[in-house]
Parts: sequence; structure tokens; C-alpha cells
Amino acid sequence: MGYKRTVHCSYCGEAGHNKLGCPAWAERIEAYRDANGDDYYVVRNYDEKKARIANAKNNRSCSYCGTQGHSRAQCTTLKTVKEQFRTKNVEYRENFLKALVENGVGPGALIKYNSYHGEIVAMVKKINWGSIHMAEKAADILTFISVKEIRHISREEWCSTTRLPKNMTGLNYSPEWEIVVPTSGSAILADCPKDFIGGKKVKGQLIAGKLGMKEVFKNKDLRLYTMKDSWGDFDNDFNLDNYTTELS
Repeated sequence: MGYKRTVHCSYCGEAGHNKLGCPAWAERIEAYRDANGDDYYVVRNYDEKKARIANAKNNRSCSYCGTQGHSRAQCTTLKTVKEQFRTKNVEYRENFLKALVENGVGPGALIKYNSYHGEIVAMVKKINWGSIHMAEKAADILTFISVKEIRHISREEWCSTTRLPKNMTGLNYSPEWEIVVPTSGSAILADCPKDFIGGKKVKGQLIAGKLGMKEVFKNKDLRLYTMKDSWGDFDNDFNLDNYTTELS
């Protein structure tokens, strides 16, 4: 479990701020200023530090939009993009979940496919729900293991991953496998996390589909991480029309 250190002021001893941000120290500085002027060494050092911090904040550039004066965490453009993507992605996930339920694809299902070693029957171990999103439809979202190696199911190195088959997605580059024994729809829905398409209320609004969204926007390969193009210019504006909610 991570540990986050609480800042304590070296002047007043209170938690939550350092000496430079201390109201009591600021009052003491003003008292020094009134008594000794701006050139008094304590006052001068204080003013110089404040100026350096303010200058650094004003000159920093956002790694997402490239604009000066704010960081990525404060970028309103990025917040808007995340909200647009999340909202539309809920519809994609609804379609994906419907396909899973209709075809019985879920933990415990048996699938069959051909390999170099002949026909293989395997069991679906889990669905990687957080990896299901419309920016990477070819992502491997199913973890499975051959029934011949089922005794090793708790060991990830014995498991393999795959995506939905061609007959479900219509994508030519999808693998070809079929369901031998399906999982019930109720079992699949019970396995589905609440924040996959649903979610909790934040400030009275239902925030749906948040599962895995942080990882999506951290993945530089998906071109959602920044507006920067191959030339280093911040010209790649986000276009929601580039994403569709169908599985194909």
C-alpha cells in the first residue's frame, strides 16, 4: 500500500503547507518589510522565491495541448476530450456486452480453435473488462487456458489471451474460434463490473463507463495521450467522429 507524506510547515508546525505558503510567515515577512524595507535580506529572499515559483507556473506548457500557463492535470481541453470519449464509449461497451451475452462468451465458457497441434478446447478464465474500448478494437480481452492444462489455471504464464472472433466482429484480422459450451447471460452480467457501463453518482450525475479510462489516456500508442503530431506540433485535435460504437 502506498504512503503519502503530509507536509508540515517548518515555521508554524501546522500540516498542509510549507513555510513559503504559510500565512503566519507571510505576516512576519510584511512586518519585516515595514520595519526594514524591501531590501532586507529575509524579505528579499522571500520575494525572489515567490517570483521564481510564479514564473515557473506561467511558463510551463501543457503536455496535452501545448498551451503555456497550465499543466496536463489542469487542461480543460483534455477534460473535454475525456468526457466526450467516455460518453460515446459507453455505447460501444453496451454493444460489446450484448455480443458477449448473446454468444455466451464469459468466464467458464469452453471454446474450440485450430492450432499447429490440432484442435484445441480451452476454457475462458476471465474477461479483461478495463481493456474494452473503441480506440483499440483489436485488443486481447479474453484470458483462456487449454483444458489439458487446467491444473495450471492459477498461473498466468500457462494462460493465453485473445479477442472476439471474426464471426462476432466482422473484422478480417480477428481470430477464428467458436463456443463449444457457453456461459449463461446472467453469469456474464454478474461478472461485469459496475463501472464498465454504469457507475456511481458524482455531484448528482451518473458517471458511467469510467473503468480503464485512465489507462486509455496514458497509452501513447492510441494517439489520445497528446495533441502533438509527428512534427512535434500540437495540431492533432481530437475528433470524436473517428470512433464508432460498432464492434467492427
